[in-house]
Amino acid sequence: MNRNALILIASVDLAAVAGCTSADTPAAAGPASASGLASSPVNPSASAAASACEGRPQTPQVLVWYRDPGVPDSAQELGGEWSMVAGKCVDSMDWVMATSPKGPGYCTEVEWASSQPEYNTNADAAPPLKDVVEEVGGAC
Repeated sequence: MNRNALILIASVDLAAVAGCTSADTPAAAGPASASGLASSPVNPSASAAASACEGRPQTPQVLVWYRDPGVPDSAQELGGEWSMVAGKCVDSMDWVMATSPKGPGYCTEVEWASSQPEYNTNADAAPPLKDVVEEVGGAC
């Protein structure tokens, strides 16, 4: 599975669990409805945090460069959306840093897309970034 597919899966997984608390577990679910299914209580603080995250203005685009063992280096450009990670609202750059592999052989680097507008994210073997803002992984 390639890195872009893993990022998509991670973002879907993060979106699914954003704001989950122990109160959201089946053991704490409300009484059964007429359909026989338990209704889950709404966590107002998680809903408020997610709403605040969604309402923020976009941040600048970021370039993300990846080195994964056994595959050519790759890159992509991400928009400036905000996402919930571990109950915190984070921008695209912080989301990438929080969700990237940190082990040996992996490296993820990010920079603002405006610092290298000519960068080709479609290259077969993506060249390293020039103005790295943050990096994570054992192969950086």
